[in-house]
Amino acid sequence: MGFAILRTAKLTTAGNIGGLNAHLTRTMDVPNADPELARYNSRPIGSADLWGDVRQRIEESGVKVRKNAVLAVEHLITASPEVFGYKVRDTKGKKELYGNVDAWKEFETSAQKWLFERYGRENVVNFTVHKDESTPHIHAVVVPILDNKLNCRAYLGGREKMSEMQTSFAQAVEHIGLQRGIEGSKAKHMELKEFYGITEEAKKHILPAYYKSSAYVPERLELQEPPLINRSKWKETAESQVNQEIKRQLESQRAHLEKQNQERLRDIKQAADKSILRDYSSVLEKREAKTLQQKENALKAKYEGRNAMLEQMVKRMEQILKAVGLKYNHKDDTVQELGKQNHNKNGGISR
Repeated sequence: MGFAILRTAKLTTAGNIGGLNAHLTRTMDVPNADPELARYNSRPIGSADLWGDVRQRIEESGVKVRKNAVLAVEHLITASPEVFGYKVRDTKGKKELYGNVDAWKEFETSAQKWLFERYGRENVVNFTVHKDESTPHIHAVVVPILDNKLNCRAYLGGREKMSEMQTSFAQAVEHIGLQRGIEGSKAKHMELKEFYGITEEAKKHILPAYYKSSAYVPERLELQEPPLINRSKWKETAESQVNQEIKRQLESQRAHLEKQNQERLRDIKQAADKSILRDYSSVLEKREAKTLQQKENALKAKYEGRNAMLEQMVKRMEQILKAVGLKYNHKDDTVQELGKQNHNKNGGISR
């Protein structure tokens, strides 16, 4: 059984509303959104001009707007991703979205009904559905007019009202197989800004460990002592052995760092998920800063720049070669005798 998820954000200025509108209409860059799936988005209520939707409702109602009034409230509505099971598949080079469509339609209908009953149909001025991100979700914008005045406090003021709102919404969608979070637990309702803040805090606990990486110590290369006679043959064997060992250790180190990188990124995501919502990740995007995915990519890029560590290993190999009277030639990836610069036609050591 999945969880019903509802988060709110107060919109107090035209700038706030305009910023949200840019996100809703995809006129701003949304890293988590896939443009190839934009055709699955919809807007059954409202227009592409969110400020116009809000202003029209306020003007129609004739309410007076105070300086500190909350003009509108954004509701981000979704559920645990596995409930709808949406996935993307490639069909003849075109991305297609598939999943439990009936469950989503019922969820969308139930969410609309709940909003109408709670705020009044006329106050729900925009209802936008996004399916171009990893989890389908709804952005519903409400103008909180009650008794002919803007009164956000009547709906969202105080912990008890927030708790009641969560319970009410969960009851409205429980027939789909969703349930409310644990009532009375230490967890509290979070507005969207709080949610993003906790995401950042979760990453702070895991990032220090992410950056700790012990220096790689190359494996010792054992070479046989040169014989008293037939040293040419020994040099050829030593050259081949050293070249193969350097390549093996370099490849081993690359694989080691790549695995470490993947594990650290996984730890970051799991830590953030556990700190925020059970079974819920990647549905809420950060609109005014880099998203978690962007920062994960940045961390991955840092770990891909591991040339310095590999150079240390090569230097160590060169020290080993020098101890046996050999020198590694970077240009053609061979080993040559110290003091000799010319190579024969076959790329071996000149004698």
